[in-house]
Amino acid sequence: MYKSVIFIDFENIQKIDTSKIDLKTKVIVIVGLNQDKKAFEFTKELFLNITSIELIKVNGKGENALDFFIAFYLGKYFESIKESEIIIYSNDAGYDPLIKHLDEYGISIKRNGLNKEKTKKASGSNSKGLKVKNEKQNNEINIIIEYLQKQTKSQKGKRPIKRVTLENYLHTHFSRKISEEKIKLAIDFMINNNYIDIDKNNKIIYKI
Repeated sequence: MYKSVIFIDFENIQKIDTSKIDLKTKVIVIVGLNQDKKAFEFTKELFLNITSIELIKVNGKGENALDFFIAFYLGKYFESIKESEIIIYSNDAGYDPLIKHLDEYGISIKRNGLNKEKTKKASGSNSKGLKVKNEKQNNEINIIIEYLQKQTKSQKGKRPIKRVTLENYLHTHFSRKISEEKIKLAIDFMINNNYIDIDKNNKIIYKI
């Protein structure tokens, strides 16, 4: 089973952050008409980081042409990937109702676009851009982010440096009122949105 599965809408995103891609990632690139050459160069770069990549050419072009194709392939592969983290790379907010629907069924899925600042403003970020309402409308993630944001200098100096320790730390702090699963989702959200990072020694780097 893959840790994460990435769908790329090559119609409107032709560059992604490959730092989060590893051998446990499957990438599916959906390509429209007249995009062959660019798609080939794009996927050739990704081959350096992953072992499983699928390039699917479909008979579509123009604005939002690939939306239904990605929805189709998401459904086609769903049973084999539903336990993985699913990421759709696209600037098209038309995916968001589908993402919200799957999230309500406990599926870990989100959309990543290129314009993060625009996404944060649309989601209701504060003046520092640290508190995000979150594309899943998950208030518990907000609570966790706000708690870390408002910690004192002394508290920040005592933060856990390993992910599993951070999970336990947050679970204890919130008196187990926030489930372990939600805390794991919150940490994934913070990693994917650059609030924290994991270095090559698997240590947490806090940016919040």
